[in-house]
Amino acid sequence: MSKLKHISLFLLLYTAVVVLTYIVSRFAPNLLVYMVYIAIASLLVITGYLLKRLVLKR
Repeated sequence: MSKLKHISLFLLLYTAVVVLTYIVSRFAPNLLVYMVYIAIASLLVITGYLLKRLVLKR
């Protein structure tokens, strides 16, 4: 995959996480704390994957 595809994938997944967090905050505010933990974890995984693919390039 090219760098542009990886960056586009990151932006798409980031947008999905933000939208999902917004939906949870509107309709199930009591689950928001858990959603924030899931969002942080998923963004760390996505960022780690991108760093591995783009910076380390084995």
